[in-house]
Amino acid sequence: MEQLKYHIDNGYWKPGDKLPTVRLMAQSLRINYNTIRLAYQELERQGYLVTEQGRGTFVANKTQPKPEGHQKVLLDLIDEALIKAKSMGISPEEFASTAYARGMLFPFENPDVELLFTECNKADLEHFALNIQQGVGIKPDTILIDQLRQKDQSFFEKYDIIATTLFHVADIQEWVGTTHTVLGLMVEPDYLEVLAEIARLPNGARVGLICAERKGAEAMERVLMGVGATYPKFITSGIDQPEKVKHVFHEADVVYVSRLALSQYREKWPSYKPFRPYVDDLDDGALRLLRREVMRVHFSHKEKQY
Repeated sequence: MEQLKYHIDNGYWKPGDKLPTVRLMAQSLRINYNTIRLAYQELERQGYLVTEQGRGTFVANKTQPKPEGHQKVLLDLIDEALIKAKSMGISPEEFASTAYARGMLFPFENPDVELLFTECNKADLEHFALNIQQGVGIKPDTILIDQLRQKDQSFFEKYDIIATTLFHVADIQEWVGTTHTVLGLMVEPDYLEVLAEIARLPNGARVGLICAERKGAEAMERVLMGVGATYPKFITSGIDQPEKVKHVFHEADVVYVSRLALSQYREKWPSYKPFRPYVDDLDDGALRLLRREVMRVHFSHKEKQY
């Protein structure tokens, strides 16, 4: 049934195409007649096929092939996963059966997991929450850290998972108490919009980093150096020091400004030099950790139901 859907979804069998009879299909594949009959019936129920009395079974007219390029993207994803699995000693058969089972069981629509994400400012809160929704498949409830401080213990009872960025995990854990483990998620600069640009700069170039506070800009510097950007000279400032901001613009060859600084700065940015938003995201390892925890909680709920 899955293979028939595959051919229809990808346009190999087009709307109106006639399928072989159940008997002919069973004979050609050398499998049981009833297996084919049940597959055809289920595909008809799902809207993939239509049966016309006396004429046969056809691909339904309402089915639409996937957009051009969809199949190539999907195959690239599968090939990359297969190559990695092979390097780990996982056979194609084991990969295929596990991928199929996971696909059938993965809670795409309703993972029944209550996730709370908290961050210190609205700009990062919204951005990282979108990272989670796109990378984990679940939309978290969000709350600013200042608002979280005002909540009592009963507020946390409804949540299965509480997460924040790694910078805040110790403080949040203290407020939450021992009833929940707070997941600390690492953040990394965007490799295309930040690291690739910095990598193109000549050795010794001066890079300005501006955040809401100086310590935030210094944290940006530590992260960049941690991922290998050790060749530029970094000049840091917070927007709470307007004169220092002017100094950064005057001295730096390129200037990056954090989301928080962009949302909070009320002065005019110097016009004599362009600046770039400092783009960062939750890293792949953080999203993988969160996905595993969501699945663990989801299946734990299922076990309790049975």
